[in-house]
Amino acid sequence: DDGNGEGRSFRFHRTMKEGTAIFMEPVGVVGMITPWNWPMYQILLKVVPALLVGNTCILKPSELAPLSGLFIADLMHQSGFPPGVFNLINGDGEVGKMLAV
Repeated sequence: DDGNGEGRSFRFHRTMKEGTAIFMEPVGVVGMITPWNWPMYQILLKVVPALLVGNTCILKPSELAPLSGLFIADLMHQSGFPPGVFNLINGDGEVGKMLAV
């Protein structure tokens, strides 16, 4: 709220150079596979922008560092996100392959 009772307005289209434009709009479901190093950073780097533009997420964290993904899933649940907006699957590289197909 900007103080006058109206919500804030956001630009969802930017023209960068002649002939180049960026459209920030949801694409639907975003599949995310994160590595073992810096797991919390890698997860938030992917999840936050996807949710901000209205996408739903399927996250598959590294099997070597799954607790960060579980923490984020619990945080989403406690925060009141609707069921199905953020989804977590755990597993090894074979699970990641199925998500990437």
